[in-house]
Amino acid sequence: MSISTLSSHIRRHSGENPYKCVVCLKGFPRSHDLLLHERKHTGKKHYVCSMCNKSFSRSNTLLRHTRIHTGERSYKCTECTRSFVQSSDLKNHMRRHISEKHESQSSEVMYRLGESDEKY
Repeated sequence: MSISTLSSHIRRHSGENPYKCVVCLKGFPRSHDLLLHERKHTGKKHYVCSMCNKSFSRSNTLLRHTRIHTGERSYKCTECTRSFVQSSDLKNHMRRHISEKHESQSSEVMYRLGESDEKY
């Protein structure tokens, strides 16, 4: 690991943000992060979808977008048959299962408590 890379890594965790946006004054730990941020203000979008010509300022956003066209759904639910393009969508979906399990367990506990009352 180079000294430059290590310094950048330390800044990321320390909260030091020496690279400032001249438009909104938001700070960033790396010059590359500032460059990506500045595209929000300039509207420059260097990454274009070859299927629909929609453009994006970040390559990872284009990659995620292309999954809409390909039908790729890499994030699969372990509780049911649903799958998702984005991990954040799977996380939101999993909350439903967790909530359902919690409600089911609460109902079961309340039912058992009700049974024990009847016995006494």
